[in-house]
Amino acid sequence: MNIINNESIDEKLYYEKQSAGLDIYVIPKKGYSLYYGIMAVNYGSNDNEFLIPGSDKSLKVPDGIAHFLEHKMFDKKEGNLLQDYGALGSTPNAYTNATTTAYLFTTTADIKKNVELLFRNVHEPYFTDESIDREKEIIGQEIKMYQDNPSWKVYFNLLDCMYIKHPVKKEIAGSYYSISEISKELLYECYDTFYRPSNLVFLLVGDVEPEEIIGFADENIKRYEKGKKEKPLRIYPHEPAKLNKKHAEEKMEISRPLFAMGFKDIDIGFTGDLLLQKEIETEILLEGMFGKSSPIFKELYDKGLINNSFGSDFMSEKDYGYSIVSGESKEPETVSKIIEDYIKRDGINILSKKRFETIKKKLIGHFLASFNSNEFIGSNFISYKMKGINLFDYMDTVERIEYNDIENRFLNHITEDVKAMSIIYPN
Repeated sequence: MNIINNESIDEKLYYEKQSAGLDIYVIPKKGYSLYYGIMAVNYGSNDNEFLIPGSDKSLKVPDGIAHFLEHKMFDKKEGNLLQDYGALGSTPNAYTNATTTAYLFTTTADIKKNVELLFRNVHEPYFTDESIDREKEIIGQEIKMYQDNPSWKVYFNLLDCMYIKHPVKKEIAGSYYSISEISKELLYECYDTFYRPSNLVFLLVGDVEPEEIIGFADENIKRYEKGKKEKPLRIYPHEPAKLNKKHAEEKMEISRPLFAMGFKDIDIGFTGDLLLQKEIETEILLEGMFGKSSPIFKELYDKGLINNSFGSDFMSEKDYGYSIVSGESKEPETVSKIIEDYIKRDGINILSKKRFETIKKKLIGHFLASFNSNEFIGSNFISYKMKGINLFDYMDTVERIEYNDIENRFLNHITEDVKAMSIIYPN
């Protein structure tokens, strides 16, 4: 068992790689009554083409199948596991995003029973033709709900502007047509390919003895090993650096236009410490340029062009990344023009060195305060782990970033040739 002790945040991380490849992590939180357990699969909506294990043949599966599989993993021959979680007084949940599927619980008691249930949740697939047909109706309604959501549409229309081939542009739940092609056989094929110990991470955060939990997790996974030690081999299309298109517009039943401006990241191809530094640099840059204390926000707000919905975000993985500036505006094209003028005229000087230091301190303060939440620790640890990043390295990385790093990031990322705009207008 390995122990990582981070004295700057006064936290310890216990880790062991189980014999079949499962990564087991425990973060003890003495005196905390809430336990947070999560098992994450390195498998998301992007992974729709892969090599069949033990073969040189590739398989392309319908869009949305990772999300569909997540829904079906709660069904067992004896019934639905949500009832078992409820009987223990715990709160289960699950999610699928572009790169990860995760199953989790929070509880205040019966920790070992919940851990055992979580392992069953992830390792005992049970699919029938009848239950799959029922699920298609449920997910079909979910897809319709997203299609009728203007915030969702403006976001995915922007991704379609930025990306030509990369599957990140496709909706996580798929489409009516794609889910209609999902079968029991395809679900088992995806399960057997990706739900294997070497492609999983287990984490528990709470007031526990790490050695005991690691041993218990090891006992549980041994029931499901079945020799699946090799990692899945995924196939992704080559994504050009250029945009798919610069602009997208749509009309929906809304009272005020929505916009999302995106900057496609072309500085990609790495994980771990380099990716963490890039994420934090971009977070500082976006806060400096578009945060509520920035000159851009002040001018736009004073002119009545934006409201408090205005904000920015950065999303990154090894093979793609993008920054988004979004909000409501009666004149979204004017907002875009003002931002463009600021960038051309002031460049990185939009962010002063004094505000740079203030933002760094703010990030560190928020990070330290967040360690009072086991849910924050658990969800962010997993999110970073899937990118080869250790959450415990966050604060040290923030502290070593200098102003010239932000300047270089600005010059490489906030450029007109990778900027796209998506707008939803009222009907």
